[in-house]
Amino acid sequence: MENKEQLSFMNSIDRRNFFRTTQKIGLLALLGMAKTNPVFSWVLDSDVDEITGGNNRRLMIPSVWWRSLAETETGKLSYWDTAKLKSLKANWVSASYRPLDSENNFMGVSWVIPPGMIERVMTLARPGIESAHKAGIEVVGTTDSMQFNPTVMRSVGIDPEVLYGRSRTGVPVGFDAYQKDNFLSCLLNPHWREIETTIGRAHAEAGFDGLFLDLFPYVIREGVFCGCQYCKKEWSAYSERTLGKIQPIPATPLKLNNTIDRTFMAWRIENLHNFMEKIQNAGRKFNPAFKVILNCNSDNPCMAYLLLMGMPQPTSELGQLSAGDESSLYLYRMIDSASKDPLFSQFNGSKQYLPVYKYKTALAEGYAAGGALMLAAKNKDMDGINLGFTDFLYQNRDAFEGSVSDAQVAILFSWRDHSFVQSPPVVRTDRMLWFRNSARRTASTLASKAIPFDYVFIEKGITANELLKYRVIIAPELKLLDEKDAGVILEFVQKGGKLLVLGEFGTLKSDSLDYVKRENDLVDSWISREADRKYDKASIGKGMISRVAQYITGKSEAEMAVTPEFNKAVTFLNLEAQLKVNNKGNGRIGSTIFRNDKHRFIHLIRYACSGDAGGNQVIEITYDVPKGYKVAEVTGQSPFTTRKNEKLTWEVKNNKLSLATAVDIYTLISVKLI
Repeated sequence: MENKEQLSFMNSIDRRNFFRTTQKIGLLALLGMAKTNPVFSWVLDSDVDEITGGNNRRLMIPSVWWRSLAETETGKLSYWDTAKLKSLKANWVSASYRPLDSENNFMGVSWVIPPGMIERVMTLARPGIESAHKAGIEVVGTTDSMQFNPTVMRSVGIDPEVLYGRSRTGVPVGFDAYQKDNFLSCLLNPHWREIETTIGRAHAEAGFDGLFLDLFPYVIREGVFCGCQYCKKEWSAYSERTLGKIQPIPATPLKLNNTIDRTFMAWRIENLHNFMEKIQNAGRKFNPAFKVILNCNSDNPCMAYLLLMGMPQPTSELGQLSAGDESSLYLYRMIDSASKDPLFSQFNGSKQYLPVYKYKTALAEGYAAGGALMLAAKNKDMDGINLGFTDFLYQNRDAFEGSVSDAQVAILFSWRDHSFVQSPPVVRTDRMLWFRNSARRTASTLASKAIPFDYVFIEKGITANELLKYRVIIAPELKLLDEKDAGVILEFVQKGGKLLVLGEFGTLKSDSLDYVKRENDLVDSWISREADRKYDKASIGKGMISRVAQYITGKSEAEMAVTPEFNKAVTFLNLEAQLKVNNKGNGRIGSTIFRNDKHRFIHLIRYACSGDAGGNQVIEITYDVPKGYKVAEVTGQSPFTTRKNEKLTWEVKNNKLSLATAVDIYTLISVKLI
């Protein structure tokens, strides 16, 4: 990577120093240094106001409006319907469009609109942008990260020969998944970069608020293993600088327990980030707030690293889940640990969100977990649900705008452990499958018991005092843990914290770019004996530790069952101290808790509610009232029933709030404190 490109997305002197040093010894080696050297302490700034307990996020209601070109009432062409979006109270839209011929007819489905054509497309978009902005709606346009159609390029005088990504044998890489005769370019190709930079600049100049890059580059094998001249040249320089010796592009598949392969994958992710930043910087010459965002699954192994480097506005498809039946809370809570921007999720068509209970559950989870699901605004059949839900959001604005998670249980998350240690050999990077994704499995386990949770992103830097805001932290099969972080976690326990270890813990640590084995699992070292391999518990200092080897059974979330050993740990560590839900046999219920000043908001989501049941399924709740406060009022309501701001019957004994309430797909319990 060229020095200028590395520095383009860093604003502070600390970040510039970071990337200068990266050129010499490699980013992976520096991740540990960031925690001990202030020069490298560039973790994302918090947007939480510790005094009020809120943050500066405003209520965002994103929507998706793809593949449309229609005539408005004024006779002008538009890529979205501002009046419809306004009626649904949306304030953000992701719009997509296709290349147009001279008669404004679509040319296939290729979404890269090249210079020579983009100018006319942007001219058509301007009236729609102006009307959207007057309605308070931000508009994000679309391009493709790598995919192009040679016919479209030739129509504006661009020779596709200079754009092709290449196989190892030099053959252009075709890609027919969405349109026959499409091809892939390469993120390091300077001709492709210039095209995408021009597209970004044109969008910003036309008034767009951002640009959405579709097609995650490394979900395609050839995106990872591109053998073009630019990849060969840049990898040679990077490997020599980082590894001390020029390395060839690794063979497929990448074995991520191998230092060279692991470094190559990290380099590819850095390529993507620099590519996005180059486009974004071009746009920011016209709009300082212009954002380039990326279509990705948020549990893709690349996502956490991209966020750590500062990628804005994360988005995620939800096609990897069975919406309504499997919990998506983990996606939003994981992103919240890494990004200042909330996660916006999306469905790729109605097949993924019908029957309607799936759509309702996904809407509820997105907002209950601090993010948002993009409204399916084009689908008229969803208008009633969408409008009822957005009315509910505005009527309960304090629950969603400026509120922050108040969970007292946290899952430790390491992007290196997640992406490299838990990952099998890869030919492409996609969503992490259930059986390899311990961060998701742990979250689903907690959600099945309605235990609210956060994630703590280890590579952002952790301290014992920061961890002590949680009653319990969970290490989910966390094998890779460096000495400093292990020491912080031990200090947390010694000071009175509680640690739940699931599976192996700290069996690996970093040694420069390598991962080396410890002599003993950290639990064994800390309790000075060999822990029982099935279940164990111990006291350390003022705190407690429990270890469970197998915490669930089943090959999927649908088949998942919590083990007796996990339930023992729940009791020993009192994981349900903050919130305990007795569902009385009425199915799985997930939860989150958010705070905003003197209000606490308990969000309850019922899964697999395929009958769209109303408010006749009663559960019992026990909530630990924050110290120094008394309960003044408790209300309950749902956006999907006639239940609106209903005052609930409750009592408080020994600082525990108890109540019984009906819960359908989604119920919001508001607790007013004094």
